[in-house]
Amino acid sequence: MSDLHGLADAALYYWATDLNPALANKISPSMVDFVGSPTDQFWNPKNDPAAWQHMVNYSIGLGLKQTLVKNCSFYDNSTNSYSNDPNNPTPGCPVWAGDVYGGGVDGYDGLKEGKRNWPRIDDTPGGNDAPDGHVYDLWHMAINSRGKFYSADNPDELKKAFQDVINTISSTASSGGGSRVSANIARIQETNATVFVARFNADWSGTLQAFPIDPQEGTLSSTASWEAGVLIPEVDPIVQTTFGRI
Repeated sequence: MSDLHGLADAALYYWATDLNPALANKISPSMVDFVGSPTDQFWNPKNDPAAWQHMVNYSIGLGLKQTLVKNCSFYDNSTNSYSNDPNNPTPGCPVWAGDVYGGGVDGYDGLKEGKRNWPRIDDTPGGNDAPDGHVYDLWHMAINSRGKFYSADNPDELKKAFQDVINTISSTASSGGGSRVSANIARIQETNATVFVARFNADWSGTLQAFPIDPQEGTLSSTASWEAGVLIPEVDPIVQTTFGRI
């Protein structure tokens, strides 16, 4: 089980909570796995049965594959050293096999059957005493919110991850789901529709641009309305170091 106050807990809360009760619940559920009873299908994280306004998370971890395939550890204040996670003495944490629901009994199936557990997390991130748990929480967050998690070790994998996110959101929107997300894709017939385009280079540099869409003609402008690098101020080196610990 996961400790409280982690990303996964917040993700489940904002998935299960109607984010705007004043709106009618007209979001189309996304059901892909029909094994088991209706109750089983409802709670199966591969499905998103939510018709209410909710948040789905798509998370990408950079260079995390070595962390996602080993016994987890945490900092034991009583011994001032790292120890094996007590939630996972044997055989260890779930093993990442390249897919949110992959890995068989060593991965997602092991979690579902209670043979694997999520590592503990440290809810006082200033101490960062459970770094493995923080990494796994990105994967856990995606499952809890019916989204996806990606682990990218190079620019090509990062590009593929972003492309899959766009394709998944696009597919969901075309079937009538995800009203808030669908404002960012070309299929929407409303004003202020926008397409976001991310490009990455071999040195991890890149651009994120927004291109407006004509809602009547469905044509994409050749001129970006903004580019993130222009809007985001330069980050102080001290701040960069701080964020590097997350």
